[in-house]
Amino acid sequence: MPYDDDPTFEPGDLIDLAVLGMARSEALPLDDCCEGARELCHPWLAPTCELVLGRIGRLVAAGHLAMPASAATVTGLQATSGGRAYFAHLMQRPLAAPTHDLRFCAENLKLVFLPGLDEPLRSRVSADMLAARRRCMACVERQLVACGEERPLLRACLDRQRRLMSAELEVMGAEIASAAPS
Repeated sequence: MPYDDDPTFEPGDLIDLAVLGMARSEALPLDDCCEGARELCHPWLAPTCELVLGRIGRLVAAGHLAMPASAATVTGLQATSGGRAYFAHLMQRPLAAPTHDLRFCAENLKLVFLPGLDEPLRSRVSADMLAARRRCMACVERQLVACGEERPLLRACLDRQRRLMSAELEVMGAEIASAAPS
């Protein structure tokens, strides 16, 4: 599976990110991997086990996941070196638009796996996430200025959105700070 340079995350990409993130450091039983991916993507994305298993099959076929040969872990999945590289690629992949429907799912997955990343990848992913949120806030602020006083309902909605985004940015900054090694 070649890397897709299209920055638009699709649901399958987010499932891949969840699966590879969980299986990058140790073998994971197939059932745990499937259920874990579903839990990490919820509530923004609700994949069925069949969909997750299909994505796992694609990752195995592409050489990104392997099933260890040991009899004790025959149903376990572990990311290969190619899988870890693909995971890093997905972690660095930006969202195409600040209003992308799956933005919250992508951000959540990146925050979940951020503490396990090595430098400089952790810093790069963190900076990209914060920059994307700031661009999103700047867009709302431009809309707020452009809407003028003659549209009070729109102005109130945009102001509320700006305040919510400001709080989200603060929470994201705290999460990123707590992911850094002490």
